[in-house]
Amino acid sequence: MTEDEASDAPDVVIGEYLINGYKALVLFNSGATSSYISKKFLSQNELPMTLRNHCIVTSSSLGDLRCTFACNGVKIMIQGLPF
Repeated sequence: MTEDEASDAPDVVIGEYLINGYKALVLFNSGATSSYISKKFLSQNELPMTLRNHCIVTSSSLGDLRCTFACNGVKIMIQGLPF
């Protein structure tokens, strides 16, 4: 989904938020069943990853993507409150 598509979708919000203290572009989709974070963001900001017991396969415009790692305990700050 592009930024333009996200801004036109009624159930999607996009903006910059702090993820474990690091600024990130975040796309909220109220219809999503899972949350995802890029490997690049994780490695640039040294966030902890663990191998998942079972991978998640997600369909996208890039084709099927396999999620093999989890990033537990990550906090997002929204208006100064951690979630």
